[in-house]
Amino acid sequence: MDHIDRNRRRDLIASVVISIIVVVVIIGIVNFPSRGKGEPPRAPIKTSIIPTPTPPATKKPPPPKTPNVVVPPLPYIPPPRVVVPTLKNALKEKVTHIKPVKQEEQPKKIKKKTVKKKATKSPSTQTQNSNSDDLDDSDADTNEEKNHSAGATPINGARPEYPPNAEDDNREGKVVASCDILPSGHTANCKIVSHTGGSDFVASAVDFLARARYEPSVENGVPVTEHDHTLTIDFTLGD
Repeated sequence: MDHIDRNRRRDLIASVVISIIVVVVIIGIVNFPSRGKGEPPRAPIKTSIIPTPTPPATKKPPPPKTPNVVVPPLPYIPPPRVVVPTLKNALKEKVTHIKPVKQEEQPKKIKKKTVKKKATKSPSTQTQNSNSDDLDDSDADTNEEKNHSAGATPINGARPEYPPNAEDDNREGKVVASCDILPSGHTANCKIVSHTGGSDFVASAVDFLARARYEPSVENGVPVTEHDHTLTIDFTLGD
């Protein structure tokens, strides 16, 4: 009997447990569709790390281009050609490295003597006439010493320099200039009358004339300015 009672109790407990499980399942089935209709399905959330954007590198602007400025060449202006009459005391300088400077000799002035007719007079009168002749000769010599033109050679020893480029090229040249000789002996208002061989000879001649100092022209014992004094400078190579 005890054994039968135990089996019945087990069956009763099992039936109760099964009934409870069935009820729970039914309640779950009834409530599940209402939850599914009320809430929409949600997508799964994905997490990712967004990198910080780096600012773009700024490029330096290129330096402004300098405009190409084309400088037009200077127009060639030929030196003025001035026709100057040759003077009797024109200076001629010859530039060499071996030979000395050639200079023209100045023409000598002819002394003028006054001749007086002799008359038959007393010895005292003849003595006076002879004395007057001697005085006239001495006066002519004195006037000749007092009056003279500008010197032919620089008194300060200045000499023109031979252009180095012309010497390397074995070039020779000639420059003719016209200058005023001031009472101080310096040159002024020099103008190039003509030139040959190249412009470098002209530059050397102009530099020489600016440094040279001559004996000035003298009139009545007073130094005066001599205008348009012609100076010829020859540039030649020695043998």
